[in-house]
Amino acid sequence: QEYPDIAPWYQIRSHRRGEHQGTPQHDPAWWKSHLQSYLQRLIQSKHDAIQSLKFAQRSRQWQSGPQPVQKIANTEPDSDPESLSQQYIQEVKQLQALKKQERKVWEYNTRYMHHWQHMKSLQQQSQSSASSRWSAQEWKSFQEQFQRARHRAQKYEYQLRKSTHKITEQYSSDECY
Repeated sequence: QEYPDIAPWYQIRSHRRGEHQGTPQHDPAWWKSHLQSYLQRLIQSKHDAIQSLKFAQRSRQWQSGPQPVQKIANTEPDSDPESLSQQYIQEVKQLQALKKQERKVWEYNTRYMHHWQHMKSLQQQSQSSASSRWSAQEWKSFQEQFQRARHRAQKYEYQLRKSTHKITEQYSSDECY
């Protein structure tokens, strides 16, 4: 079954809450790939916001000559150059934080997949005919390796879920589509 290309934040959030039992969205591979694509769309939307702010700042430079005195204060936040620069700085900081979060998610996902695959290979090894001839010491060593791989995979899966929670709570109101 082919999964859709985009996953809105609410689908990722509902996966985190376990509301999609038995659906494609409950598949961990779907969840991780769409968490990464969601982050990429957030980063792209921040890039676009920064570019629009740069354009707004450039377009106001020609207005830097003498201006008529205004008796009514212009309360639009983006009409003030200082406000624009503050907004620009804020957007850049958010973009940097998103890129850092994307790197963390990529790292957690890579480590999770490594330990999960190691755990699966150990399971296959234990089901082979050679495993029946293992000594008690070999079996104990195997069990320790398996438990270590399982523990590490769970650790990185927990980190991915924690990152998902942070991202969905922080950026769920942002429009990135």
